[in-house]
Amino acid sequence: MSKTIKDALKDIYYAIYNGGNLLSLIIKTKEIKKIENIYKNNYFKFHNFEDFERSYQNEFDIIKKSESAYSEIKKQFKLQKALQPAILTECIVAKTLSEYFALDKFYDWDGGNDVPGKLFNATQQFIGSDRSRRFRYCYYNDKFKVFILQCGDSKTIDIIFVKYNYTIRIEIKEAISKLEECDITGLYNEEGILIIDDSFANKRSYYKDLIELFNKSTNVFDLEGHNFNLARLLDKEKIKNILEYVFNSKDLHLYVFVLKNELLPVFPENLRDFVSFKGSEIRTAGRNSRKLFTPNFARNKIKELNGSIDNDLIVKIPNKKEYFSNGRGQNKITRFNLGSLLYVDSKAIKKDDDFVYFHFNEIKQKVPSIALHLNIEKNDVNLYDQNLTFIENLRF
Repeated sequence: MSKTIKDALKDIYYAIYNGGNLLSLIIKTKEIKKIENIYKNNYFKFHNFEDFERSYQNEFDIIKKSESAYSEIKKQFKLQKALQPAILTECIVAKTLSEYFALDKFYDWDGGNDVPGKLFNATQQFIGSDRSRRFRYCYYNDKFKVFILQCGDSKTIDIIFVKYNYTIRIEIKEAISKLEECDITGLYNEEGILIIDDSFANKRSYYKDLIELFNKSTNVFDLEGHNFNLARLLDKEKIKNILEYVFNSKDLHLYVFVLKNELLPVFPENLRDFVSFKGSEIRTAGRNSRKLFTPNFARNKIKELNGSIDNDLIVKIPNKKEYFSNGRGQNKITRFNLGSLLYVDSKAIKKDDDFVYFHFNEIKQKVPSIALHLNIEKNDVNLYDQNLTFIENLRF
């Protein structure tokens, strides 16, 4: 009897479920977090990777259990950049799965070496057909029947499991993680009222009433430096609508949650039974920014900071250390901040001991966003009753 994609999905699910004794990580979560912190706080202090590794030899010996985790650290160190959020966890999950399936070989697509001939031939059929073609790492063995692939783009799937020539798309999530963050593209007006434009309304209509509730109770300027909690506003129907959208946009087969030191497999359709949304919020200052769009607010902010604007639109503000900040994941100053909503790139400013100077048109403004956070809750009854029943009834 020929195998189907359902058989491939069952194999990876049952491997992780492990008869109810959930599969354990090969490196404990506390060790992963320790290594993340060591990297974050120290990578910029070293000129070469060898010295860095020798200084924390015990920790590096642990992380070397995962070839992809070790490679990821080396690459980011070479670029002098921070690690991507949760990337080490993803790497440890991939290695844990590879050990279960006895995949003892490793290939790094970014490593500069030619793809081994047999691996190249074995992977072409599914690499060419899957939408997540930006693969970074691969675990396999001499049989070339099962593959664990990690993708290199944070906007796509984390792991692809391949068996019977079928690809199973897997998303890895830590116990507390972010499901999605989207910009409120209509931005806000000079009163701090969020605007729902056509683009946002068409793509994410399920957030519309949450934004309207925000506008009825507060505004961006009154909340400057703070966020608006959404968890209390998310009823069961709202959660269902949001999750359905996320499922459709990602085209997932399986979520794998890292819960303490165990892996918890959950099908997307059953996700709402295993999560809460504590910490979900409207962020007055999201991840992205654009050209200043509330100039009156900016002028008032400059006055609030004891600054001035001359006839040529040159801004002068007292030079204070607390107004400067490092770039995300960088160990150098990249911004001069005017509160939490506005900033100027450091390259666009001039300064002396007393003042900072820049053109008014150099001011950038952070875009508001909605961040949906997941808090994983192990549910033994639903894990058995829903997931195991669900997988037997799958239709492809």
